[in-house]
Parts: sequence; C-alpha cells; structure tokens
Amino acid sequence: MLTITDSYKPGSKWVNSHWMSLNGKRDEFSRKDLYSLEKLSPLFTRSKINTIIDEIIEYVSQWQVLATEYEVPESLIDEVGSNLRLDL
Repeated sequence: MLTITDSYKPGSKWVNSHWMSLNGKRDEFSRKDLYSLEKLSPLFTRSKINTIIDEIIEYVSQWQVLATEYEVPESLIDEVGSNLRLDL
C-alpha cells in the first residue's frame, strides 16, 4: 500500500519554504519535472514514474468518498478537495 502525507497550512511562510523542490520548482510540477528522477536511479524509468503517478491519482481521487464515509467534516472535505492536484 502506498501512503502519501504532507504538511499543509494555507499562507504559512514556514510550510511554503519547506516544500519539496524539483527542477528548481516548488509548485506547478508536471510529469516532465518528475521524469527528471530518471537521472538519479535506474529504478526511476519513465514507465515506472507514470505508473506511480497514475496509481496515486487513482487513490487520491477517492478522497471525497472516503472522507464522507469516515465522517470528516464537510468544510475539511471541501478544503482538501480544492487543493488536490489530480491533473498531472
């Protein structure tokens, strides 16, 4: 099972300054940016990167259904949902 977590606090200078950076970016990543991982290890092939991204998008796309099932407050469901990046 794959688990993804990160810190999120809108408007926090501290959290924003500690985000992951990739290809000199801290936001608006594309698949092309993630393909740069190919240079780090033979484990990171373009095909493997695409598979990982697609699996994560599939799981994270279930946020609203799972959050509702586990009785997450509606305001939090909406806030998290509005910040999911499912268009890589």
